[in-house]
Amino acid sequence: MNLCPLRAASIAWPDDPALVDSRRTLTFSQWDGCAEALTDQFNDLKPGHTIAITHPDRLESLVLMTAAWRKGLTVAPISHRIPNSGATTRMLGVHRVFHGPEIVLHEPIKPPKKDIYLDDSIATILLTSGSSGQPKAVAHAIAAHVCSARSSNLNIPFQSGHLWLMSLSISHIGGLAVAFRAMLGGGCVAFPSASQQLASAIKTFQPSHISLVATQFAAVLKQLDHTQLKAVLTGGGPIPTALIGQAVEMGVPIHTTYGMTEMASQVTTTPPNATRAQLMSSGCVLDNNHVKISPNGEIWVRGPSLFSGYLTDKGMIKGVDKDGWYHTGDTGQLNSGWLSVSGRMDDMFVSGGENIHPQEIEAALLGIKGVAAACVVSVPNPRWGARPIAFIDGSVSQNEIINNLEGSLPRFKIPDKILPWPLDISTAHKPPRDKMKSRALKMIQVCTPKTQDTNQGDFNA
Repeated sequence: MNLCPLRAASIAWPDDPALVDSRRTLTFSQWDGCAEALTDQFNDLKPGHTIAITHPDRLESLVLMTAAWRKGLTVAPISHRIPNSGATTRMLGVHRVFHGPEIVLHEPIKPPKKDIYLDDSIATILLTSGSSGQPKAVAHAIAAHVCSARSSNLNIPFQSGHLWLMSLSISHIGGLAVAFRAMLGGGCVAFPSASQQLASAIKTFQPSHISLVATQFAAVLKQLDHTQLKAVLTGGGPIPTALIGQAVEMGVPIHTTYGMTEMASQVTTTPPNATRAQLMSSGCVLDNNHVKISPNGEIWVRGPSLFSGYLTDKGMIKGVDKDGWYHTGDTGQLNSGWLSVSGRMDDMFVSGGENIHPQEIEAALLGIKGVAAACVVSVPNPRWGARPIAFIDGSVSQNEIINNLEGSLPRFKIPDKILPWPLDISTAHKPPRDKMKSRALKMIQVCTPKTQDTNQGDFNA
């Protein structure tokens, strides 16, 4: 059994603001009372049943989630970006679907100052970002989320008087984890409206804490008030070195991080006041987490925040080895507790006998002024076996990009083609590599005569 983090927060900070949007502010006591009032929504459901919340990025959705956990239910928040959500809910075995914008809060019940305990069953099912094109359904118990939040708060304090802007969806771990950090530390979570742009939300709520992927960070860096901010947590992919340098020069309190849904958010994060050199890494291993590098260079992780398993149409799959290690599929190096991530094992390809990690090329591309987003994929090549092709979002010519890359990458890693970013693929999330590869194959002529022009020349010489 686990102590309900919301009830504990309601007892510890009853009158402190906990949730805020453009319409209202709920204190921890009111959040607790509203959750208690909503439990009657589930009287016909049994412990272990699953509910889904579609379009969940609203204050009301989070209140409903905390109410569901008190009835022993599993909650699956599903993003509006998920295609064919009906098939997804069927695969997850959902018993009832709630549409976020239709959830209405009841008058809060005055919560008693008495602890509530939650069982050890599955509390959440979160779909991974699915960069390979196949999202996985990751199951977590409450205890895992709580442990992750506690480790985060030890490194980046989030307490009474602080406000964390919900800039990432609560259908993903980067958003949902913020709610647990609030319940554990006493900070407040702010929900922008669905139509509100990020820069506008920052101006409206003036957050002390915010989580941003690289493209978001680059877009709003100049709008950030470093005198107001206490922490900017950035990860989810390569962070341009130029962006880190610019943030440091502006005095923005940046934290680089490496995390994943399977570990309920952060695994490693840089501490406050990290040096510029330290910020070029993914940070040091957080309290309660364990990281090691396998003999083939893969990052393995374990700890109390580790997921319970993957939910599939054939039941729950454990997802760890016999010793409890989760094999992340990422490669990297660990030096005195500091982690540097180099790329994905399944993205690596061989070109003319040389191993190429797309993420290394993407990081170099993102270091070029004017490049806002980058994705590198491999395409077949009759001479070299495979070659890298890059998509970029930015106003930089191919010649400028190639000239910049020649100063930072060996010739065999320089992409043969620089293609414009597809208009129908968002830059705010990890791009689906399978889709990007398919798009590249359609946009270029893969099979060319032996005289084809390549950037790398005879790179084995």
